[in-house]
Amino acid sequence: MDFLKHWLLTILIFLPMVGAVAVLFARTRDAIRWTALGTTLLTFVLSLLLFFSYSWQGKDGAYAYAPGQNGGVAEAPTANAKRSLRGRTPGLRSAK
Repeated sequence: MDFLKHWLLTILIFLPMVGAVAVLFARTRDAIRWTALGTTLLTFVLSLLLFFSYSWQGKDGAYAYAPGQNGGVAEAPTANAKRSLRGRTPGLRSAK
């Protein structure tokens, strides 16, 4: 399960492409349909796993993917971190 915590988003992005390549190599009409259905169901089940492992209220109200300690997607910066970056980052605009 630790493997999925770190690679789940990548798998969800590339799994449909792998399914499309598998469909290209399927020979019969039924094989194409079952391959497409299997890929779709597997992608859906993995997306449910991502949905239920998502932390809807992270630190300071920021949304975050919560696979464990320092793994997965980093949390959004807090309001204090944004204030400290304002003078140094040209692309960051202040919220009024």
